[in-house]
Amino acid sequence: MEALAEEYRPKGFEFLFMFTREAHPGENFPRHTSMEQKLEHARAFRDRLGVQRTILVDDLEGAVHHAYGLLPDMCYMIGKRNRILYRADWTNADTLRMILDYQLILAEQRQSNVKVGPNYCEFLGF
Repeated sequence: MEALAEEYRPKGFEFLFMFTREAHPGENFPRHTSMEQKLEHARAFRDRLGVQRTILVDDLEGAVHHAYGLLPDMCYMIGKRNRILYRADWTNADTLRMILDYQLILAEQRQSNVKVGPNYCEFLGF
């Protein structure tokens, strides 16, 4: 994801990572019991994995995680008008690349005055 973020950032995309909860508490890090501890874990995550994206840290109750569906590795693309343009129950860089490229095509069409209407699509990848 870091390479994808680096490639698409100059094209106008911002990549954020929402640090919600420990996926497997106890293996390497315990369940979060304070915001200080959760922030420490987020910093360790950033440093260990070399994450360059902006990391947002959810509250201890997981308000954002609850609002967006509670799955462990979800991916959302949110447009400039705060509309959800893409969501997936599992983050996959290849699929996200396809969606990013599609958004760039739509932007080019709009700039060329091609009428681009709303389009709903479901995609199943396995």
